[in-house]
Amino acid sequence: MSEEIKEISTDVQSDDNNEQSKDIIRKVSISDEEEEEENEQPLSTPNGRETPSVASYSDVIIQKQDEEYSMTEQNSTFDNTQQLLEIISDKSNKEATTTLLNTLVDGDFDLDKNDIIQKPENLSKIFSIFNKMSSSLQAEILSVLIGIMRKSERNLLACIDANIYDKLFEILNDIDNIVADLLVDLLTVLTSLTINVNQLKLLLRYLKTDNNIWKKHAIKLLHIFKSFPQRHGPDEFFNFPGRNDSGLVLPPIKTWPYQNGFTISTWFRIDPVVNSVIEKEKPYLYWFCTSKGHGYTAHFVGNCLVISYTKPKEKNFQHCIQFEFKSREWYMITISHQYQRWAKSSIQCHINGQHVSTAYFPWSIESTDIFDKCYIGCTPDHNDLTSFSGQLSTFYLFSIYLEPLIVQGIYKLGPAYRNQFKFENESAHMLTDAQRKSMYDGKLMNSIIFNYNPISCEEQLVLQAGPKTNISYFVHNAHAQMLSNVRSVVAHSIYSTLHSMGGVQVFFPLFSQLDHQQNDGTINYDVCSILLFTLCELIERSYTIQHQMLTSKGFLMIGYYLEKKHAGLAFIELVNEGRLLAHTSKDHVVKVANEADFILNRMRAEDIRKASEFEQLCVQTSSERKEEEKLCDHFIKSSRQRYLTNAIRLKEKFLSLMINDKIKYLNSSNLFWKLDLWEDDLRRRRRLISNPYGILHDEAKAKSSINDIDDDIIVTLYKDENLLKQIKQKLQNFLSNNNDDDNLSQVDEKDIDQEFSGPIRYSTECLLICGITAINGILAITHDAMIFDTNEDDENFHKLDRKIFPYIDNLHSKWHFNEIRAIFSRRYLLQDRALEIFVSNR
Repeated sequence: MSEEIKEISTDVQSDDNNEQSKDIIRKVSISDEEEEEENEQPLSTPNGRETPSVASYSDVIIQKQDEEYSMTEQNSTFDNTQQLLEIISDKSNKEATTTLLNTLVDGDFDLDKNDIIQKPENLSKIFSIFNKMSSSLQAEILSVLIGIMRKSERNLLACIDANIYDKLFEILNDIDNIVADLLVDLLTVLTSLTINVNQLKLLLRYLKTDNNIWKKHAIKLLHIFKSFPQRHGPDEFFNFPGRNDSGLVLPPIKTWPYQNGFTISTWFRIDPVVNSVIEKEKPYLYWFCTSKGHGYTAHFVGNCLVISYTKPKEKNFQHCIQFEFKSREWYMITISHQYQRWAKSSIQCHINGQHVSTAYFPWSIESTDIFDKCYIGCTPDHNDLTSFSGQLSTFYLFSIYLEPLIVQGIYKLGPAYRNQFKFENESAHMLTDAQRKSMYDGKLMNSIIFNYNPISCEEQLVLQAGPKTNISYFVHNAHAQMLSNVRSVVAHSIYSTLHSMGGVQVFFPLFSQLDHQQNDGTINYDVCSILLFTLCELIERSYTIQHQMLTSKGFLMIGYYLEKKHAGLAFIELVNEGRLLAHTSKDHVVKVANEADFILNRMRAEDIRKASEFEQLCVQTSSERKEEEKLCDHFIKSSRQRYLTNAIRLKEKFLSLMINDKIKYLNSSNLFWKLDLWEDDLRRRRRLISNPYGILHDEAKAKSSINDIDDDIIVTLYKDENLLKQIKQKLQNFLSNNNDDDNLSQVDEKDIDQEFSGPIRYSTECLLICGITAINGILAITHDAMIFDTNEDDENFHKLDRKIFPYIDNLHSKWHFNEIRAIFSRRYLLQDRALEIFVSNR
């Protein structure tokens, strides 16, 4: 078939045939008569447009330098079908095919450069004279039509707009078997996109037998049923031809959402323009920018999608999605923008619900400018080089960042979904519990900024189908507008058509014709298998068909029809179908067993994974609990040590109060004194307090004779008397000007009054620097105090000399925030990592 079509296209390009076509077409007079109205309903469109607009030369690029006449004059519309028949009557099949195809594309037909049907009305005229052509010419024309219809969705729409469905059934009785096979293929391609109620009635009416005899080629029409259950893509979509004035124009958006992120989601299919130049063309999927060109865009470079953004006074950023989009296949793309104020913002791209790429960059545009240049499928200049060519389903814009779980749920709803995520029952069995809970909690519905779908259209106006209660981001109304070359297509699937006709039971009368003969007196035994196969596919793919089969007792009716058949025929079909059923049952049993093993293995793996995670969690929790208990034990021991220190200080204070203060310096039993920690405003330590830990250094005295010792004693006594007199005089002067209670204050009253309260907010290991000694401990911070506790279990602590501990006051200390005057950074071991704390006078 492909070689034959290629040969035809080669012959079309020959100069001889073109010259002959010019001479003949000039002789044809162009009349203004119109054809009779067709009975078949055209493909329904909300905007009422049934035929595409006139094509510009951007769709059809013809490079002919030696042409003497314009193609517009040569390929004028043939209103007189009789003259058209006379023109092709004396031509060869290839020449006649070339002439007829040139009238369809409004130029020189070429499978690679110019194969888009521009004048669907000429196709209807061709089929008006189809039964007067030779069988070979009919086969060639049908072969080319089937090829270009499968190649381009726009050709398929043009054939549907031509209303040729009724005419195909009219000529079915007058063609031979080969042409009938091609005609059935053509009908199969047409019904793959849409089949309305009238078309299905026409098909079933032709399948009805007359006097128990099938009509001619009626059995072949049953093969159309096999394509009924297969649906690829949505039933409603916008068709973009990829020429000038092809796109959707959105109203101005006053504020663009960025604080919670935003998400763009839609289904699309690429239908490339013939003879396109990848280096020059940049078809845009969307363009959301201000009048200054700042905003967000996405365009195709070949089969790759590039996301771009432009910010004021910054360079443009582009991110290419690492995914190759194939032509004529539906894809769901979701671009989620996640905003982070203190971290890197990101863009996550999902194709068909799966994450494919991530880009990190500050995409937010915090501008007060209005986004008044917003387009879908084109750019502000409406150029054919930047216009999208293909089909587009419902287009969503959300004011939040969508999680991958929600994106997968939207993909499961399918390309035909166009609602507001409001009613949970619409998802039926397609979503998991987690997806249904996250999608139908009201947050997703309230985040819809706009929802443009092909159903909500009124002529060229595309209505905003989002919830009316949501916050409006638009300056005025939220309705978009279709440009002149865009059309919204509403197709009819077999499922919706059967629902309109009453259900799947319209197929049941065909089972009563299983033993009817054909025109040659033979019986075709494939009728039962074709009908059963079609019903099985419909039942498997649609829950509505399943419900209809149960409510109408479909299986009982089918059994009744099979029982009424001829016994011999029933036995023959039983053998044939039994063999097939046994083979299918075996495959089904094996498949079910394999699936059961797979499910059990998945469940075992899931159980093992959960057990492993639980074990790891227990080990981690146990380790954390041990660390917490160890830290709590340490703080409890330190608190006891701190209470002991406070008790010793209180003991010293009470002992001092019971002694006569004025003669304590004269008491010869107290030989040791030390400087108090108290400091005046000039940071001078001017107080002496009793030192109960003082010791004599006898080893430091020099050895001398007995006489020398006596002389030293006399001199010492003399000096002590003078010193005591001076100290006594100064002490009396000092005590007369100071309160006794202040001089004896050695205990921090706050350590006694304020209890340790509140949890520990932060703790870390640190060192207490005392002279040349560094003691390991833990610094903890609570709601109202800083606490240092020495780690007495440390090895270095046990190595220290116990005699220095009485002179270290902060082994177990607590400093309240209200008594801390200042904290300064100090250097320790040539690094700025030490703190010096100044507290109020104690």
